[in-house]
Amino acid sequence: MWITARGNSMAPTWTDGALLGVVAARAETLRPGDGIVFHNGEQVVAHRLLRRRYEEGWWWLQPKADAGCTPEPWQPETALIGRIVAIEARGRQQRWDQGWGLLRQRAAGWWQQAHVAGHGAWQQLTRQGSRIISPWPWPVPETDPRLTWGRNMFLRERLAACVRVLAPAGIESMLLKGQALILTGVMDPAERPMADVDLLVKQEQAASVLHLLQAAGYRLRGPTDALRASLDDQLPFEDPSGVVFDVHWGVVTGGWRFRDVIRLDYEGLWARSQRWDLDGVPVRVMAPVDQLLHLCSHLILSGATGHVWWQDLRRFLEHQGKAIDWSDLLIQARQARLRTIVWLSLDTLWQRWQVPVPPQIVRALRPAPWRRWLLRSLLPADLSTAADESRWQRHTRELLLMDRPIDRLRLLWRWSHPPAAWHAYKAGTVTNFCCAD
Repeated sequence: MWITARGNSMAPTWTDGALLGVVAARAETLRPGDGIVFHNGEQVVAHRLLRRRYEEGWWWLQPKADAGCTPEPWQPETALIGRIVAIEARGRQQRWDQGWGLLRQRAAGWWQQAHVAGHGAWQQLTRQGSRIISPWPWPVPETDPRLTWGRNMFLRERLAACVRVLAPAGIESMLLKGQALILTGVMDPAERPMADVDLLVKQEQAASVLHLLQAAGYRLRGPTDALRASLDDQLPFEDPSGVVFDVHWGVVTGGWRFRDVIRLDYEGLWARSQRWDLDGVPVRVMAPVDQLLHLCSHLILSGATGHVWWQDLRRFLEHQGKAIDWSDLLIQARQARLRTIVWLSLDTLWQRWQVPVPPQIVRALRPAPWRRWLLRSLLPADLSTAADESRWQRHTRELLLMDRPIDRLRLLWRWSHPPAAWHAYKAGTVTNFCCAD
């Protein structure tokens, strides 16, 4: 029988839309390198056989995607549908069960085993160890949907009150992350837990926002938090009811470290933004391409360990995927120097959780093979070990995320010459750095 391949997990062996010739096969006749088709309990999958074992009267098969670094869970022989013996794509047919085609598959099996061994050795070297990746990034903490919904409705009420303070002065507010996704219908307010509210204002209006909020009873949360204004382009406020607002005038996580490297077009971001109504108050939400870039950069530059952020990105692609101009995404990612960051986000979504992403976009964004391998290896595998990540690992990953060699040099210069606010923040000195450039 012939089946149609979907996705890019086996690229470049075959691509989306290729026809796979499948014949019935017994597990004991398979060899490493053979292409197999099996049912993993949720969907039919076509991958390469990495290894097999016989245990307690059953054969167990371990598959692996050619584009991935880690093998998949072992599958029982009852999940096996058949063996791939031919591939037809672009009018050409390749045989996998005879001659040079068979030899190439055996060689591919040896290469994949060496690849997995090398990847495991690298993880041990970087103290990550070998882990089993769960079906979704990490177990989401169990929360009562009713409590989550109630908390979000309360945050929305306080958010509208905050926007009402700023609107009479002609200050526009743009919602970020969770509140933006809920307002636009991407996320259900009963499913998206939030601890605070993120607002974006224009940089030239940041000082006015500070004075208006303080006059309305909002206060900075701590004496040294004012230093974050020049470090992270944001200020944390607390309103009279205790709700925390992070007021941003920049959306690049890491602030001062990436300020000379990642170049976002804020004027264009505001011009492309969409107007929405928040309980009778006008607010702004990023255009789909800008929102995708922001979700990817925030996720990866924050360490890529937040299960809520992965969930945000997944739901956004499922809900807004058809509204995204992918060619415009490529242009903006190049201009902002976010190609590698966007590639790692989209590629990981597909490799680990099969979130649909256009394969041609992933190919257009991906960096050199050696950088791809290192970035996948350095990506934290779960929340439990994220805190154990060494400074060397984090710095290495951040350097590899930079698109150009000159950007890596600029990042190294920033690390070796931190701003005065950074030294003051580390020392706990109370200094007025508010709204500094």
